[in-house]
Amino acid sequence: MPSSLKTAYNKVKQPIRAPAWTYTGIILALGIIATGFISDQRETVRTASRVVAPEAGDVLAVKRGGGTYTLYKVQNTTADSAYLLMNQFETDQESGLNVIKGKGPSAYLPAPVGFSRKDLKIWLDQGLIVGVER
Repeated sequence: MPSSLKTAYNKVKQPIRAPAWTYTGIILALGIIATGFISDQRETVRTASRVVAPEAGDVLAVKRGGGTYTLYKVQNTTADSAYLLMNQFETDQESGLNVIKGKGPSAYLPAPVGFSRKDLKIWLDQGLIVGVER
């Protein structure tokens, strides 16, 4: 093989490295996904701690049978129970809870229903409590 051709071959044969900026999009996307995952985990822990120790005024977003959602408001609590006011309205989508929330305190039934804190924890474990607003 002639030397000029051999030199050209050796230049082409050298490994090619991709520039660092080529991977910035992937790194950015992974960072956004990680941030979303961490945020979701924090919200899950926050919801669990609020269900275990409810306070008067807490609003529980609850998934009911048949795929409907509604709100329960904690009226008062005792050492082992929570007394909840049931909302009169339901929605078929979780996003519709904001509309129900906007109806104000008059949307809740006047008579509270008592539930044990253990029952609330079971609801949370079954995925029936989708959020708690304090």
